[in-house]
Amino acid sequence: MTKKTSLTAALSETPVEPIELEDKPAAKPAARARSEPRPDRAGKTNITGYFDKPVKWELQDLATERSRALGRKVTAQELLAEALNDLFKKYGKPEIARG
Repeated sequence: MTKKTSLTAALSETPVEPIELEDKPAAKPAARARSEPRPDRAGKTNITGYFDKPVKWELQDLATERSRALGRKVTAQELLAEALNDLFKKYGKPEIARG
């Protein structure tokens, strides 16, 4: 039976040859740094909430239905802006949400 050596000892005794990397195309750079928002989001903030999954599905279905009815894409953001404005109106606040 041979005596086992530690992995550290075995690796320190083995000469390490440098690995040459193949020339590969550079990876795509990040679209923008995290601190730099998308131009259409500049000056805006995120408002989130946690709801049951059927709420999300219903919102997506409603966006699809409205898109078909209007003949253009309607986003969840537009629907949420409409809902927020309805809420603001209910409580006598200015309707300032834009989709």
